[in-house]
Amino acid sequence: MSRKRFGAVFVLLFLFFRFDVEGLVSVFFGNDKFKVAYEILITTMALLGKVAGAVGLLIGVILVCRPARMQQIERRMDTWFATQPMWEKLDRSHSSVDTLANRRPIIFGAIGFFTSVLLTFLAVNNLIHL
Repeated sequence: MSRKRFGAVFVLLFLFFRFDVEGLVSVFFGNDKFKVAYEILITTMALLGKVAGAVGLLIGVILVCRPARMQQIERRMDTWFATQPMWEKLDRSHSSVDTLANRRPIIFGAIGFFTSVLLTFLAVNNLIHL
């Protein structure tokens, strides 16, 4: 087994079976009032590590077992996708929406900001308590 695959297996085993979020937060941050936020952040990073380890392991296995298949996947993914028409539609002015938002930019910006923060916090909190 190569070093990269061994590393991916080790990371996955550690993150799935040995990783203690509460212990890590208590060691680094103690009993802070932002303990929940730190747990959310560390759990999110652990989830990203799990996904990266699984993808790395899968790609490593495909490269070893079926390199021709991996080349087919790479060729299929190497395509040009033009985004200019999409951006041109977004750059056009829509007077009914623009005048309302331009009259009160702070209110609309604050509503968007607080909505995104709330939804992000709820989604990550939901991931922690699965």
